[in-house]
Amino acid sequence: MDEPLVSVVVTARNAAATIPALLDCLAAQTLARERFEVVVVDDASTDDTAQVVRDSGLATVLSTDRPLGDAARNLAVQAARGKIVAITDADCRPVRRWLEHGVEDLDRLGVDMVGGHVEVPLPARPSLVEQIDFSRFLDQERAIAEGGFAATANLFLRREVFDRAGRFNERLIAGGDREFCLRATDAGCTLAYSPRAAVVHPPHATARRLARRAYRAGIGRAQVIRHGDGPARAATAIIWMRPGAYKPSRRVYGVERLERHGRRPGPLRRLQLSAAQWGLIQLPMVWGNFLGFAREARPE
Repeated sequence: MDEPLVSVVVTARNAAATIPALLDCLAAQTLARERFEVVVVDDASTDDTAQVVRDSGLATVLSTDRPLGDAARNLAVQAARGKIVAITDADCRPVRRWLEHGVEDLDRLGVDMVGGHVEVPLPARPSLVEQIDFSRFLDQERAIAEGGFAATANLFLRREVFDRAGRFNERLIAGGDREFCLRATDAGCTLAYSPRAAVVHPPHATARRLARRAYRAGIGRAQVIRHGDGPARAATAIIWMRPGAYKPSRRVYGVERLERHGRRPGPLRRLQLSAAQWGLIQLPMVWGNFLGFAREARPE
């Protein structure tokens, strides 16, 4: 059997309710079906994720006995046969020309990696949580321009990148995409943003999920400082040791993204957003960072 051009790589844990929509979107891609494969790693799910994927007939399924995080993504990359690897999440919805445009833009932009646009749709009357999530996370264009990395919710890369940069760091529970991309660019690989190779990712709708995401990000930053390879370690600040990290800020981080999408919060709404940002993002991230350092300080 001829090798496919693209291998779509997905890791999924307890995604039986969300992954069918992803698989439907992949089945509807404009890139010819014989030119891509789908590899899904069921990361020790306790629901029917693996069976749902098998029943679709679209993907190869690998299963783990225990949750592996980024190590599960490495399993998928190892099994993938394509010259290009396209990574996305189980709760994403790629547009119909996602694969076509991702492949084209690698060549058109002359780069080794492409971070595709992540569209986060907001309802007509978004909640505070949805607005904070929209403004703080998955702004792929900003992440690439200012941070030098792309989220693995939507990342295309040539297989040679793994030869030059290695695999994803298996000791990180969060921040692995940033650590990997910075390691890759430090090895000479190039990264660009594509507005065309887009996926849709729903916003987090509950305060608990948003705070948990920030908490994990704080732990991930501690792990990067302890276990990161390459420039990410030096570029990562110790959050909990900074006095200003505990103080609320009037500035709403990422409000520019809201404004670009026609959401212009007034003074009262900005105050509400600032308070929500402090309680749901800033403090959980500081706490996660502190606990992450405490855990990493223990003897192995």
